[in-house]
Amino acid sequence: MKKKLLELGPDQDNLTISMIEVKRADFEFDFKNKKLKPELNDKPDKVSAYVISKELLNAVNAAIITGRPLLLKGEPGCGKTQLAKAVAAYVHGKELSKYYFEWHVKSRSNARDGAYQFDHVSRLRHATINEKDEHDKPKAADPTNYLSLGPMGLAFVSAPPADKSDDQAPKKTFPILLIDEIDKGDIDFPNDLLLELDEMRFLIPELQQEDKYISAAEDDRPLVVITSNDERELPPAFLRRCLYYKIPGFKNDRLEKIVNFKLEEFYNDLNLPAADRRDISPDQVKTIVQKFLDVKNSASSAKPPSTSELLDWLKLLLYQVNTTGHSMDDLINDTELQQLALKLMSS
Repeated sequence: MKKKLLELGPDQDNLTISMIEVKRADFEFDFKNKKLKPELNDKPDKVSAYVISKELLNAVNAAIITGRPLLLKGEPGCGKTQLAKAVAAYVHGKELSKYYFEWHVKSRSNARDGAYQFDHVSRLRHATINEKDEHDKPKAADPTNYLSLGPMGLAFVSAPPADKSDDQAPKKTFPILLIDEIDKGDIDFPNDLLLELDEMRFLIPELQQEDKYISAAEDDRPLVVITSNDERELPPAFLRRCLYYKIPGFKNDRLEKIVNFKLEEFYNDLNLPAADRRDISPDQVKTIVQKFLDVKNSASSAKPPSTSELLDWLKLLLYQVNTTGHSMDDLINDTELQQLALKLMSS
């Protein structure tokens, strides 16, 4: 069965994924039968609107086809982290929470954190429990009572159904795993993931059964998106296992598309109904983008403002123009507002 790929419409040079609201999911994994039972709960979540360029779309599709992780680099705030969730929304719609998993790497993260956790302390306590709590003692005999899967483990055992949303033959969907900011881990962290990312499996030594491996079926290999801010070099053995794409700095036309596409989401976030709000004009969008690029190109700090800061500035402008008597043109030239939103250091 062919896998579901990202597709552009006729004469399109980018794929736009609209903002959607979804519910989060709870997961129960049956270790004996190796079956994952995901259920949506009432906790809300939101997938922000996202614009995927043709070049980035091709990189994502290449990762889906080859089964290799996609390593994303680019300046902070360019949208690396949000890509994986946007792809999950495209592939799974409002069911994405069942098949989308995030692993945010910290300085003390290790490979096992993403695979599974084992509560040794609780097991020891139950094994040595006193007589009056004897009814809890049998728990210690079964190690699965103390096991839980991490985001990578959940992605490996998730088995999404085929997509039957169109009239063509069904297409196989897949889980999506985000490993965010891998360069924040210690120097050995990427190399500790070589087996997991290459063969999509890992060992749980605490299991007593013969088959101690958790593995992804060949047809259910997840799309793994890995982000890096280039805080340090990644090892060659790890890089050889990845496809690589660097998100380039955006120019005027690309930024204007992003701004125009995000406007409706920001109006909703700010509770600005169409009947009452003061909209922003296409000319004002052009002015905002050009002003942002002028500030970015002249910034003297080591961290010039990014696309993320541009969108923060836009949101502040929309709020201010709809809650004060100021004109949009005056607000665009307000240096204090610029410094706040674009994270510029005052001289």
